[in-house]
Amino acid sequence: MASAPLGVTATAGDTQATVSWSPPASDGGAEISQYTVTGSPGGATASTTATTTIITGLTNGTSYTFTVRATNAEGPSGPSAPSNAVTPFAPPPDFTIPGTLSLDGVSSSTAFALIGPIVTLSPRGGGSSTVVAAASDGSFATLNVLEGTYTITASSEGFLAAERQSVVVSGSNVIMPGVSLRGGEVTGDSTVSIRDISAIAASFGSSPSNRLDGEGRPVDVNGDGAVDIKDISTAASNFGASGPTVW
Repeated sequence: MASAPLGVTATAGDTQATVSWSPPASDGGAEISQYTVTGSPGGATASTTATTTIITGLTNGTSYTFTVRATNAEGPSGPSAPSNAVTPFAPPPDFTIPGTLSLDGVSSSTAFALIGPIVTLSPRGGGSSTVVAAASDGSFATLNVLEGTYTITASSEGFLAAERQSVVVSGSNVIMPGVSLRGGEVTGDSTVSIRDISAIAASFGSSPSNRLDGEGRPVDVNGDGAVDIKDISTAASNFGASGPTVW
């Protein structure tokens, strides 16, 4: 008869647990053909030929341990030592934050897609940020957002960022109001100034690759393939503005 499996560990999930173990130190002279896992309380079981399995049908909020038996031609082994105790849990609810943004002076969906604005969701107090790209029609949606308080920022090269602070997600989706990013900030200092207008003017009449001049500045502000009076006019209309603007 085989000895009992070793090192049984468990990890909780939603109404289930993943249980893993190592083969027994001795197979008793016959190949192990099956392992049987039993949960306690409740006696939920699962059988497998592998050394890991998922026990389903558990009750969230109840603490469980698991034992494993190895079976070969001689019959089942004794039970292993119990696993660590785990408590299945329901995942926290998550929500969606949809919205629509536009770009000052940009009306073509092709140009919008080239410019490629993004929306960044940052939890207040720290943690990982989520970044999503806006579609060519300006729509966006951040998915799987947990309850909490966030700062949401829309940004794109050549435009002042817009920011909305203290967005509270609790119990339902949050629909963001529309926002238009103000264009002409091409030098990267978050202010539309004579430096930006001068940079655009220096490339006037050119058709820069991917909107950028030789210094990597997005002088083709509106993304139509040419640096012209429309780009200068966009910057001039926002002269003196600084970002991030209020969303």
